[in-house]
Amino acid sequence: MAVHGFEGLPSENLRQVLDFVSIREQFALLSSSKELLTREPLAPVVVSYCGRCEACHDKTEHLCSHKFKHESKDFWTAVLRHSTPTGITELRLASCDGFDAAVLKSAGAQASLQSLKVLELNRCTSMDAEALGLLADMCGNLRELRFRDMAVDRAALKKLLSRNAATLRVVDLLGCHTVKGEDVRGIAQCTQLRDLSLWGCHNVDNAAIVHVVQQCSLLERLNLRYAHK
Repeated sequence: MAVHGFEGLPSENLRQVLDFVSIREQFALLSSSKELLTREPLAPVVVSYCGRCEACHDKTEHLCSHKFKHESKDFWTAVLRHSTPTGITELRLASCDGFDAAVLKSAGAQASLQSLKVLELNRCTSMDAEALGLLADMCGNLRELRFRDMAVDRAALKKLLSRNAATLRVVDLLGCHTVKGEDVRGIAQCTQLRDLSLWGCHNVDNAAIVHVVQQCSLLERLNLRYAHK
């Protein structure tokens, strides 16, 4: 039987169409067909900020209000639930208080995040120790781990580094003042690391940094600005 409309499009062509509309419009389109909703992930790349406004250009993405900053827990739960079967590959959130442990405990959350390659959290105060621990349990194939101005839980960071040691290429802990030397030493197991930023991590001692550099022989970029202990 012939298939018409969006259902007849190959996944790669349908994704090109979806990329032109908002995530809510994507959901409405996919919801028009049970086959599409089960076949296609809602959003393989989820970015909460627009990337185009003045705040984003000034690298203060947490001030951007043009996309998902003020979305509720129900919104984020729906995004995760309908981002299967292939899952989300990039998750970049800035100051999204609606994204928390409850969202990560929801049905479909683990399935949608197990393929995650890029995790970026910027001033997400709702991502407490429990939430970060849940993320650490779900993610095992990260290439980029970026925390900006976050109170990073030590146990969660340790697990994230150990579970993704073979795949991590970028670790960025800009402004994470709670990170200490013993936490940074865990980065040494990431032997494929190319880019490390400890900008503003002023509780990290020089010995820990030297240890990481000695172990990560492929390191190409090291940012120690304002890491002045």
